[in-house]
Amino acid sequence: MSKRVKLLVDNIIVFGLSRMMVMIVPLVILPIISRKMTDITFFGIASIATTIMTLISHIVIMGTTDAAMRFSFDNLAHDYKKKVFSTNRTIILFTNLIIIIFSIVFKNPLSRLFFGSKEYSIIFMLAIISSFINSMIYVYSTPTRSQNNRKLFVISSFLSVVVTYTVALLLIENGIYLYALPLGTLFGLLSSFVVFYLREHKNFVFKLFDKNISKKLLSMGAPLVLAYLSLWIYQSSDKLLLTHLSNLTEVGIYSVGAKIASVASLVYIAFNTGWSYFSYETMNDKDQVQLISNIFRFFVVVMFITIFLSNIFVLPIFKLIFVGDYVLGAYVAPLLLSAPFVQVLIQILATQFLIQKNSKIYSIAQLIGVLVNIGLNIPLIIYFGAIGAAFATALSYLVPLSILLIVTIRQNKISIKKIEMYLFTFLMTWFYFSVLLINFDYFLQSVLMNFLGIFLVIYFYKRNILSMSKILLQILKKKGDLL
Repeated sequence: MSKRVKLLVDNIIVFGLSRMMVMIVPLVILPIISRKMTDITFFGIASIATTIMTLISHIVIMGTTDAAMRFSFDNLAHDYKKKVFSTNRTIILFTNLIIIIFSIVFKNPLSRLFFGSKEYSIIFMLAIISSFINSMIYVYSTPTRSQNNRKLFVISSFLSVVVTYTVALLLIENGIYLYALPLGTLFGLLSSFVVFYLREHKNFVFKLFDKNISKKLLSMGAPLVLAYLSLWIYQSSDKLLLTHLSNLTEVGIYSVGAKIASVASLVYIAFNTGWSYFSYETMNDKDQVQLISNIFRFFVVVMFITIFLSNIFVLPIFKLIFVGDYVLGAYVAPLLLSAPFVQVLIQILATQFLIQKNSKIYSIAQLIGVLVNIGLNIPLIIYFGAIGAAFATALSYLVPLSILLIVTIRQNKISIKKIEMYLFTFLMTWFYFSVLLINFDYFLQSVLMNFLGIFLVIYFYKRNILSMSKILLQILKKKGDLL
């Protein structure tokens, strides 16, 4: 089992390090931006543009890229893989065409919907163009994922973020605040697409489109659209509701907190990228259930230690590097930082259904979570603004996790004891109380709670920590040249 775990950890380390390099750039640049672009409203507008881009990307992709990844393991013949990849590209190009025409025709009302005003219609169209490029990145990176080619992801990720903030800073220096970040995002995505296109374009041929394969891709992918849209609502609906129920300044505060919290998303992105290959490679192993259970426990430990530590240090760090309203993002960041870790746990459980080509249970769980998210967001935003939105998101993520955990346990797809579920609930509640203490200016009491929380995690999960630490140390010793 250790060799398979090493494969997963190996992938996560490489993808995680690449994402870490990517995250360092915005963390360094964001304080500079906060001093040059003092009105946080511009940051809020750029964040809404990113929200539109991710929404359209999920709609366009329709889950078929993940389906293509799964079906590419059914037949290892290269010609079959090319058929799958080429068919997927044709489907996504067609849906892109529909979305672009629709967006051009209705750009003014859609701008009012997302931004609250039609004066941002150009920003809206930039977001649509970015979504097209982003969907093509997903398409052309699928063969790379199926080959577990990690170095290409490192190169494309780093190039993208450097281009994004270089363009943004040049525009900000020239006083073009409104378009700086949206245009930076567009050119960053374009640079990433070029990397994957140059490497993988030979795997795509229009005449290899296969009608039968397209039906299979859509059959598995269509239910995943609901799951991906659910993820988008978790991550982005807060900003839209803040726009309409509060103001763009609150959107900016929420977005700054989310940007810092996005450091944790490198865990989810690295995990998800490496997990696809690992989960399909080990899906037929006899002890697969026990393997998945141990991995689930490991990420529970990582999550709790990280969020407790973040709650100790986020506020002092924000006060050190930011000025003005940007500092208020510190009260939002710890809650949003917990979300990517819960996503990892959800993805682990969902895998037990996806390897059987069953995406319906995952999608239903996400839909229920979305409804809870919207139901909590409206009153919490009205009364508490950005902080209320963050609490709504953090709490609603736990809904699909709970549903999937109960179903997988009942179907013997994971081996988790009841006492572990009670412990998880206690620790999560403990974390939320420590966040509330900071918001009510009881910082020292919150710090004490967080240190005690870390002690409890280490005490109850000491065996898992020791076993995974040994594997991690072996990998670091033997593969110092991972990149």
